[in-house]
Amino acid sequence: MNKWNIHSSALILILFSPLAYSNEIALSLEQVVKNDRWSIGQGRHQGKPLILRFRRGLGQKVDISKHPKMIRVEWHYATNGYGMPDSVTNKAMYRFEDRLINVVEKDLMAVLVLVMTNNGKRQWLFYSKSIPVFSKRLAELVREREPYPITIKSVNDPRWQFFYKNTYVKKLLKK
Repeated sequence: MNKWNIHSSALILILFSPLAYSNEIALSLEQVVKNDRWSIGQGRHQGKPLILRFRRGLGQKVDISKHPKMIRVEWHYATNGYGMPDSVTNKAMYRFEDRLINVVEKDLMAVLVLVMTNNGKRQWLFYSKSIPVFSKRLAELVREREPYPITIKSVNDPRWQFFYKNTYVKKLLKK
């Protein structure tokens, strides 16, 4: 799977306050999901605004061993000239996200850890116990309405290296 092509200089602009993590203690993955705390950052990538949202509490001590499958859901959209979606598309993506979370997180079969929006694409990064179960739940969700304009990519990533290494979140969580 291709890595996100984000330069660290762009991410420096979106590095979240280290103070946001200094008081956090190690939580179980179930507690992290239940707390539902997120950090948001902004930056620029490919000359366009970048918005990144990731779930807080995912430090090194969280047991991630039951969720070894990384699933990236991508929604490509027409941009408004700044790389961001129009309000109708943005609302549709939030509805999709809420519906998907409701079916995959209810029993911790999968956990949403990161959402990135930039230059005509929103990406949701999940870690899952099972790619087939995730896919089945997504397929059932899609049948409720006309299909969403999404693509799915998955890979075995038992140590969550894509999330920690490629998104620079590990550096933030260590501080």
